[in-house]
Order: sequence, then structure tokens, then C-alpha cells
Amino acid sequence: MTITEFRDYTPFTERGILVTEANNVNLDYTPLGSVVSMTQGAVRNLMSYTINLNEAFESIAEELIKKGANGLINLSISPGYSNNMYYMTVTGMAIHIKNNPLKPEKHKKVVDKTFSECVIDGIKALIIERRPSGVFVSTDKKMTSVQIAQLVEKLQLSNKAVQIFLANGGDKAYAGITDNGYYINYETKEFIELSQISSGN
Repeated sequence: MTITEFRDYTPFTERGILVTEANNVNLDYTPLGSVVSMTQGAVRNLMSYTINLNEAFESIAEELIKKGANGLINLSISPGYSNNMYYMTVTGMAIHIKNNPLKPEKHKKVVDKTFSECVIDGIKALIIERRPSGVFVSTDKKMTSVQIAQLVEKLQLSNKAVQIFLANGGDKAYAGITDNGYYINYETKEFIELSQISSGN
């Protein structure tokens, strides 16, 4: 089995922060300090555990800007496990590049109109991770197929693969939605077209 992950450096580059895993760059720079950032919490996908690095990168980028840094070299990303918790540690060296070839985009933060949580019949649903391969949703109680159809509509998840987990219920999804619009109950093996559930047929 091959599992491929892509780590997107856009949170850095769109702010004009040059980032590299190399331990040096052929540029005139001043070292500013070391960066150590730890992100806890994970979601299991097939045989691997993933952590939302985008949030970590966003946090690090903002901190670099506050410190006057426009570069991060010797970037290292290391997974770990302690006290029943998976975590990811990001380290590197913050630098200020005299003539940085990377210019910040005219960064206008667009408000994400996509909802990340909702409540249906008293059951709270929360998007815990968005990935190119699909969306992970946590609910505090198990939802019926009708409630999940409502969840897809409220969270604007049509045409996306969705895995639905029970909060604090382990790493096994109890239901899901395929990107071509089918509801799956992993426990009963029920497989229904989402539009039929939505219409009440």
C-alpha cells in the first residue's frame, strides 16, 4: 500500500516567507532564532494518522512576521506519540533575508463561507479536517441517514467524500458519503443514493 501526502507551503509563500528544508541558502541573511512548534491531535486515515499541518503553518507564519523574519530554513517535520496522543513537531531557523526574491502576495484574507459546524436535531457535527481526498466530520451522537443528508447540505459537502466519526469514539468511521453522492453505513453495510434520502423516498 502506498499513501502519499502533500505538505503545502502556501501559508508561508503567500506571505513572502521563503521556506526550505535545506540547512542554508545562497542569500544574504541574518539568523533571528529557532522555531519549535508542536501540534497535537490526529485523525486516522486508512493505515496512517494525519495532523492538520496547515493550521500549524499558519501559526508559524504569523509568528515569523511578528519577529521580522521573511525566511525559514532547515525546516523539519517530525511525527510523534505520547500519552495516547499523536503530535507533529515543526522546527527550523527563522532568518531575515536582505533582498528576498519572494514577494508577499497582496494578501486579502477571504472569509471562508464554508461552514465548519452545525447542529441537527440536537446533535452537534464538526468538521475536524479537510483534505484533497475528503472531509472528516465528528458528531457527538450517531446520526441517522436522514440527519447525515441534512448535515451534507448544511455544511456544503456535496460532491465531496466524507468520513463521519463519533466524537471520542475511536478512529473508525461509522458512516460516510461518497463523492458521487451515496450514503454508506459502515456498520449495517447500507448503501443509498443521497438524493433518495433527501427526498424521503
